[in-house]
Amino acid sequence: MARTNQLFAHYAALQTDALLDTVVMHYRRWAELHIEAFWERYPQCSRDPRLLDASGKAAHDSLVRLLRARRECVIRDAQLLLATREQCGSDGDDLPELDDAVVTELRRMQSAHEADKRERRAAAQLEGKRRSLRAEDDAFDDMLERHTEALFDYANGEGPGPWAVAAREGGAL
Repeated sequence: MARTNQLFAHYAALQTDALLDTVVMHYRRWAELHIEAFWERYPQCSRDPRLLDASGKAAHDSLVRLLRARRECVIRDAQLLLATREQCGSDGDDLPELDDAVVTELRRMQSAHEADKRERRAAAQLEGKRRSLRAEDDAFDDMLERHTEALFDYANGEGPGPWAVAAREGGAL
């Protein structure tokens, strides 16, 4: 009976390995086909995304989002398959070895995905800092404009002057 269970575990591991191979190894070719189709549609840009027009830029961004999402799904599915494979049988040493090419490709995809996430996080933080600086600049420009108007009003005899505006805002001129 134990021998039959070992055989079933071995067979289940082989099926899981075949599925893992299909999921991981076919992603690259799938991505290459989508990228080739994109550049066939936009040949005028000589494969430089910075030269794309507005519709091409939107299509490029959409393709990048599609490739990222698919890569994330492939990684998640591969991790689930590996977890399933570990549950085949009672002794992991009885199972066949994983294909090195599949493991290498999966590690490459995971490192590329992590690097991409770090890059996007850094870009988002940089954009957040730029927005914050722009908001500070806008606030300073607004305050300067109010004080300038108050100064002109005071010079024309129409108002109390910029020091009254600063006192109302809780600051000093």
